[in-house]
Amino acid sequence: MSSLVLLKLEDFYNLQPGWCYGEGTAFSKKMINISKQIATSLLAQGFDKIDAFPGLNGEIRVTAYVENNYLEFTLEKDSVTFLHEANDQELEYNENLSLNGCLEKIRKLNGLLPCSNSYELSIKGTLTGISVDFRVLHSNHLQMVVYPYSAQDAPWKQLGAPVNTSSAFTQKSVENRLFFGRSTPPSYRMSI
Repeated sequence: MSSLVLLKLEDFYNLQPGWCYGEGTAFSKKMINISKQIATSLLAQGFDKIDAFPGLNGEIRVTAYVENNYLEFTLEKDSVTFLHEANDQELEYNENLSLNGCLEKIRKLNGLLPCSNSYELSIKGTLTGISVDFRVLHSNHLQMVVYPYSAQDAPWKQLGAPVNTSSAFTQKSVENRLFFGRSTPPSYRMSI
């Protein structure tokens, strides 16, 4: 579900009392904001399979999945409960965690990721795949472009007759006017 979980959590604001067949309470702004902070922290650490679920009594569950690991943060009114399972076996269960405790737990769980290099995690999902069709050829020959910047370097050239632009069309000028005023064309020089 990745970053779409943040949009899903945002939608919890729209759930009114009785949202589930007459049952279910509305969610507090504070609970939704805390759950968004947990989801954002999971995303920032590199967890890319994240989801969120509303509870009938106002609780919010944020989950993350990494290979055979299942992480669950259940937010209730005053606390957070954390559960970590691997291969359907409970590895860790903590109750009454604070938000800071959850964020610290998420940082420690970073080791579950297949690649826990922080540089790679910061660019994960932003790179294109490797393709044999696209190859970069390195060259020792660099082309250098030199643009004159002084108006004195430009030779003065008399322009041809003015063109009437008020008619339906303009005729081509006999003279090929590449430059106007005191401009000169860019010059190119090879640099080896």
